[in-house]
Amino acid sequence: MSGSLEKKDALEVFKDSMNVSSFIAGSVAGASGVLVGHPFDSLKVRMQVGQNLSINGWNMEVLRQLYRGIMPPLMTVGCVAAINFATYESFKSLLLTRTSSAEDNRTPLSNIFFAGCLSGAVMAPFTSPMGVIKIQLQVAKQMSFTQCVQYMWQRNNSPRAFYRGSLLSMIMESPGRGVYLWTYETVKAICFNPTEMPTHAVQHQRPESYPMYMRAISASVAGIFSWLVIYPFDVIKAKMQLDISRQKYRSTWHCVQTTWAEGGVRGFFRGLTYTLIRAGPVAATILPIYDITKATLDHRWYPEKYQSYPTAPSRSGGAALEDEENNCNVSTAVR
Repeated sequence: MSGSLEKKDALEVFKDSMNVSSFIAGSVAGASGVLVGHPFDSLKVRMQVGQNLSINGWNMEVLRQLYRGIMPPLMTVGCVAAINFATYESFKSLLLTRTSSAEDNRTPLSNIFFAGCLSGAVMAPFTSPMGVIKIQLQVAKQMSFTQCVQYMWQRNNSPRAFYRGSLLSMIMESPGRGVYLWTYETVKAICFNPTEMPTHAVQHQRPESYPMYMRAISASVAGIFSWLVIYPFDVIKAKMQLDISRQKYRSTWHCVQTTWAEGGVRGFFRGLTYTLIRAGPVAATILPIYDITKATLDHRWYPEKYQSYPTAPSRSGGAALEDEENNCNVSTAVR
């Protein structure tokens, strides 16, 4: 009986935390990140697969090449990010009910990491096919989205091509997202109070606790660090997803061996410069926009949740954050 009650409570917690504000905030943040980061992503993919951009002076043709393939992520990333952030909030709340930290208004850093991993794993089966189509449009074929889908289907006569490199996509989406969100919350806590390092948990604070620059810096560090961790997987994924007919790479391991033979360690980091240049601005766009949008909507639609956060303490050195009272954020500060 108690087991069924626990299960019911867990489901209720999961559903209650997946509110409309998470969906809307995730959608806005995801679409904003695509618009900022897609040109850098195009350069990165071309470097990874060994194709250069045709540049004869900066003009509209160069911009068209940089924004080729933007429709698949622009059409889907808003929805994907909405579901991703909503499931992240739900998993985080669900995990919090299983820890003692729920009693003193803290979120363990391990919960943030595992909630990120779980939300990424939920979305990987949906994001992997769009990643394959995006790379085909960016590099391989000058065609429309619909033509690309038809070409891939006709070439393989099955949906198998759309899941080329899916294991690598799962690695990037699951542990990669866990590292991304864990780093964001940890760095933000350090920025809030540099004299006290967060070790196990971070404490909820009122939304006005963090100024915008603090969110942007924390997000940039999280984006750069998480890409450094997962980048070799991304290189192999891009090569495999470009080779949908399996003419060059028979398997993931064969692609790893070929990449090593062709370029050694450096072969696994081709295009890293473009990625790191992209990672900072994109993360500094997505995470703060998500924080601000969600907190604004929570304040309007869920005032009892907004008011539940304790008043922010003074920062290290006694300086209060009075000039930031209008800023919104639903994340965390160091205990």
